[in-house]
Amino acid sequence: MDETAIQEIQVTPVSEWKDKMLLMITSETTKHVIGNASIVVLKEENLSLILSQLFQIISKEIVGQNPFCQRKMDQALIHLESRLERTKLSSKVLFGISKSICQVAANSLEVPLFFYLGGISGSHIPYPVVNLGNQEILLMKDIFPTIARLNVKKEIEEKLEKIRKNISIEEKKQLVLSVIQKMEIEESLFEWVSLAEKENSQSTKVVAANNSSTVTNLIEKIRNAKMSGKLVILEDTTEKEDTFIADLSVGLNLQYINFGEVQSQNHHAQYNRLMAIEEQIV
Repeated sequence: MDETAIQEIQVTPVSEWKDKMLLMITSETTKHVIGNASIVVLKEENLSLILSQLFQIISKEIVGQNPFCQRKMDQALIHLESRLERTKLSSKVLFGISKSICQVAANSLEVPLFFYLGGISGSHIPYPVVNLGNQEILLMKDIFPTIARLNVKKEIEEKLEKIRKNISIEEKKQLVLSVIQKMEIEESLFEWVSLAEKENSQSTKVVAANNSSTVTNLIEKIRNAKMSGKLVILEDTTEKEDTFIADLSVGLNLQYINFGEVQSQNHHAQYNRLMAIEEQIV
């Protein structure tokens, strides 16, 4: 074994609601440093047995490996996925393990995850976007600090939620403008983007974190989009309590993120993490 190596990976049920379950995946090194990542999965019959069997197979490939070799570890996970019967459960588990390995590496060095992922270049807190539906989004620009951006986003979302009825995009835009004017914010600090328009769809890339197989795979998607000159919006609206993507968005200096509605409890952890990082680096 390497001096620092993965000693154990395990999964623990945390909570459940309706047809879903929150699982905590933990990686532990030979120096007893741990890294956690949470995933949300659908409840199914014999879930505990399925997870036990899955982790037995994965452990044979991962235990004994160096957690600092993220690409090598992720390649092993992708190789495993090709051997396993690919399901939504196995894909989520493998991505969760990849995140926990990355977290344990950062913890081993005693540095924040965003710093481990991006070094000194990771210093930009991304702006949240407002999703208006029908591939229409609202981008915020230089509004500081993060809490101010989130308040604007929350006010807009609450205004749209009260309407509820099916209205046109133009009517939604007028509602949004009324909120902006009421909050006495310059309209020039906002930009409307329609992803349905060919020009915008070609210059903007929405990267869905939950469609990635590993951390390495997600980082490559983001870097490829940035290298092609596209505006990247990192989206993660599915996980509950896990803050990995918030750290990743800062570490990779992303300009925009979409973690879902501010008032939704499912997304509080991600937004709170962004504000905590901001306190560290500003």
